Amino acid sequence: MSSHFFGQSAFGTYANVVENSVIRVDPEVPLEVLAPLGCGMQTGAGSVLNELRLPAGSSIAVTGSGAVGLAAIMAARVAGCTTTVAVDLHDNRLELTS
Repeated sequence: MSSHFFGQSAFGTYANVVENSVIRVDPEVPLEVLAPLGCGMQTGAGSVLNELRLPAGSSIAVTGSGAVGLAAIMAARVAGCTTTVAVDLHDNRLELTS
């Protein structure tokens, strides 16, 4: 397996990124906690804040409440959405949305 598995360097040891795309994290924080930040948070929050650009008072329905869905829900709150509906087949994930 090379560093370009799936054509996206997901398994690469190093990444070359611009400085404003990097954050410093405490080395004590488990990787399981940090992992969603690299993709899920950016995808979910970016979809709501950068693409939908919902005005305050909007309503939104989010399908799925995994890392991407939870990030979208948090971004909807930041954007000032007054009604947010989460849809998921897993009750334990839905519990995280409130």
